[in-house]
Amino acid sequence: MNNLEQTSFTGKYFKTLFSGNDIEIFLVNTKDVNNLPVELGNKKNTVPVIADFAINTSGELSYKFFGSWKKDDRYGIEFIANSFDVVIPTSSKGIIKYLSSGEFKGIGKKTAEKIVSQFGENTIDVLQNTPEKLYAIKNIKSSQIE
Repeated sequence: MNNLEQTSFTGKYFKTLFSGNDIEIFLVNTKDVNNLPVELGNKKNTVPVIADFAINTSGELSYKFFGSWKKDDRYGIEFIANSFDVVIPTSSKGIIKYLSSGEFKGIGKKTAEKIVSQFGENTIDVLQNTPEKLYAIKNIKSSQIE
């Protein structure tokens, strides 16, 4: 299988196998079995990803990886990623994990909980479209809003 056709799948970071020389090799857990090659044959649905970029390794974020599948004679089937998107969560619990994942400087779990408590499942919309509303939350600093 040397399929260079562009495809995608979603999953969460699991473990780094190698990092250096402008390359990252990591494992991703996925439930996106419809987009995995049959040859992968992995009941755990763990996919090796090779990329020239790093991702957040907290394991809290879901990603959609774009790239192609390749069969390596030594390591088997691998996904060669050329880009990714963070999958924005929609549940309150998921939004708290997203905000406190380290992607947002100065926002930890307690601050994320305050924000989500105030705006609920509309939190992402508020952050993207009317972030000035965050000033209504006690102890939120301007540096956390920027």
